[in-house]
Amino acid sequence: MNFGSYNKKWYSIGLNTDKQLFIARSKERPELFAESITIQQAIAKLEDLVTLRKHALN
Repeated sequence: MNFGSYNKKWYSIGLNTDKQLFIARSKERPELFAESITIQQAIAKLEDLVTLRKHALN
C-alpha cells in the first residue's frame, strides 16, 4: 500500500501503513520524530520532543 507525505513549515507527516501510525518528523532535526494513531497526536508529541530538546540544550 502506498502512503502520502505532507509538508508543513517545520514538520512533515507520513503514514506507516504496516503499523497504521502517523509519523510527524522535524525538518530541522530529522532524528526527532513522533508516532501516533492520529496526525494531531503525532504533532503534539513532536512539539513536546522539540520543546524538551530546546530546554535541555539551554
